[in-house]
Amino acid sequence: MCLAFDKNEFYLLSDISLGVMPSHEQQLPILITFQTRVTQQIVLAAQENRTMTRVQAEKIAWQQLEEDLFHCPK
Repeated sequence: MCLAFDKNEFYLLSDISLGVMPSHEQQLPILITFQTRVTQQIVLAAQENRTMTRVQAEKIAWQQLEEDLFHCPK
């Protein structure tokens, strides 16, 4: 792996926080909210007179999903 990537393409170990994923049954209700979350981010930005691309909204939605999954009871 070290030969395939430059040094700046790696993450520091301290920047990585791993957790146990909840079961598939617990993940599904959270994951199906993705599109709604993306739309909500775009609408919120518009209400605040901010410009937001779909890619930016998706990034925020994935971060929210990650937090929800990370804190989901196992």
